[in-house]
Amino acid sequence: MSLNRYAKRRDTNESELVAIAKQFGALWVQEGPLDGWVGFQGRWTPVEIKHGKNRYTDFRNLFLAKCLSHRVPHFTWRTERDVFESLGAQQTA
Repeated sequence: MSLNRYAKRRDTNESELVAIAKQFGALWVQEGPLDGWVGFQGRWTPVEIKHGKNRYTDFRNLFLAKCLSHRVPHFTWRTERDVFESLGAQQTA
């Protein structure tokens, strides 16, 4: 029996959104306190990936509130457009 009986569920769109970020040259590290960290253009930023209108956990709400109060950037990715905008890319028609 595994010590981690309840593996953290990942959002179904995570692999697609991370793949898009990697196409821009970003580095993805799957590590807390959110879903992961994106390294891009010399900066690391915490990222929460959501599918649809999923809610944040209380712990993540607290972390995001601390980020806001200290002006620490963070991203929430729901769509590929979110990835483009957070990495400063522009989507063409």
